[in-house]
Amino acid sequence: MAGATRTSRFEFALEIANAFGLDRSLVEGVSMADLKWSARRPADSSLDVGRATRLLKNKPLKLAPALERLKKSMKEMK
Repeated sequence: MAGATRTSRFEFALEIANAFGLDRSLVEGVSMADLKWSARRPADSSLDVGRATRLLKNKPLKLAPALERLKKSMKEMK
């Protein structure tokens, strides 16, 4: 399953930095071609959660609220 926000890997990293009060300037974009991974990766790895949104009682969360829940649960674990 996936969340309800379609985002790039770079935007995802920026949102994590925002949610946890980290320095966004440390997040650097990089071309997938520059990574030279041995396994090929799709440029767009987003998933369609439309069916899950229609059928499930607990809907996929948007990214910002999901990160807030994660942050809250991490604080509770301390």
